[in-house]
Amino acid sequence: FRKILKDEQTNRMLTKLHAILNPFLLRRLKSDVAIELLPKKEYVIYAEMSSLQRQLSQAILEGEIDRFIDTKTRAYRQFTRSKNKQVSSDSSQNASMAELYV
Repeated sequence: FRKILKDEQTNRMLTKLHAILNPFLLRRLKSDVAIELLPKKEYVIYAEMSSLQRQLSQAILEGEIDRFIDTKTRAYRQFTRSKNKQVSSDSSQNASMAELYV
């Protein structure tokens, strides 16, 4: 039990020490350390949001994200159900066609 208390006290002291020393620690830039490196180049490329991204962004701004996700989830489920029905009907048609050639 004493070891646990001592570890807790040590952790608290370290946290305080970090807080005190943090303003005095220097951060060195790569350009100061590795002079032979070329300066960094930044390119800003504008890319428009897709229609779905704009809709999602609007839903977030309006606080309607839950409704948006529910709507999109329902639409996706309906789409996959209709695709599954189409695939199963195509398979049964293919089986019927195969019987003609047997």
